[in-house]
Amino acid sequence: WRGSRLRELERFKVERSVGEMAGVDEKDIEMMEERLATEKNSCSLEYIRQLQYDMEKKDVKSDEEYHNMMLTLAVALARSGESMHRKDGIAILKSLRNISKSEADKAETLYFLAQAYFLHGDYVPAGETMEEYLRIRPGDRRGPVMQEVIRRRVNRDAAIGAGVAGGLVVAASVAGIVAMALLRG
Repeated sequence: WRGSRLRELERFKVERSVGEMAGVDEKDIEMMEERLATEKNSCSLEYIRQLQYDMEKKDVKSDEEYHNMMLTLAVALARSGESMHRKDGIAILKSLRNISKSEADKAETLYFLAQAYFLHGDYVPAGETMEEYLRIRPGDRRGPVMQEVIRRRVNRDAAIGAGVAGGLVVAASVAGIVAMALLRG
């Protein structure tokens, strides 16, 4: 599994990032990273239950209203501390992406889906989703910043994974040498 994950990360790893090409400021990247760190686990179970209750009681009159309510719920679930809630949030966001009627709704859904993937630790789908977002909204300032944050996390994870793999090879080699020394003597 780790090998295939590393290959995925390497495939997504880019030497010259979208953020660098768009002239993204380092301060913007730091602010996005801080915001994402505070958003993870930021929605309580009580808040999610209240959203669900409100949705059940409200008479939804339009597709746009339904989309907005579902988007709010999905984002709350994606920012939950519970892994199952985060997965549910991602599933809802993926469905909303597929049924969005306007480009604006689809773009907003894609942005939050990329964030949800990122918060869940799924950096490759986060990057792919952000690329789709940038095709719809190429001039949006948030897109290149988020893309750069994702790229940095992918590069960091790839480096950590390579280090772990290298450490395992060294440990196996040392164990083999020790075993041979013991057998000889």
